[in-house]
Amino acid sequence: MKALAIFSTLLLGVHFATAHSPEEEKGTAAENLGRQILVTFQNKSIKEYYHLFPSLEELHGLMMANSDAYSVFLDVAKKDFAKVYQKRIKPEIESAYLRTFYAGCELGIEWSEVIFVGAYEAESPRADGTSSLVIEFLSGQKNYKLLVEKVMILSGEWKTTQYINLI
Repeated sequence: MKALAIFSTLLLGVHFATAHSPEEEKGTAAENLGRQILVTFQNKSIKEYYHLFPSLEELHGLMMANSDAYSVFLDVAKKDFAKVYQKRIKPEIESAYLRTFYAGCELGIEWSEVIFVGAYEAESPRADGTSSLVIEFLSGQKNYKLLVEKVMILSGEWKTTQYINLI
């Protein structure tokens, strides 16, 4: 558990170090991730959604890049985090995706026919370095929005999270 706390702290530090500040670049990154997320719903593909989330290898890479913080416990910390990733984080991703998908179906959203309208950062980055992404889209003649909270930026690339809901 201590390893997970250290990893979380390092992840936030890397997030701050790799976040890009120009508004134009943020808008482009937000739109790119927004389109990619919407495509996963159009294709009904949790597998595609997983690819937009930081992989275990990427997160292990962050741990290795900050190996001084782990000292001789890096291998143990990586193993512990791998268990958390597989047993807790991946199931949360799938659950959030499916919950959002089926909530949309109940509202009459035809996911295979949705049209991307836009995506934007909902607010300035929070103190923890994460941000919220709003994705606007049309289904039929009706407007809808997805909210993805705690979006991370790793190596300049926006990554989705398990915190996704229709708003």
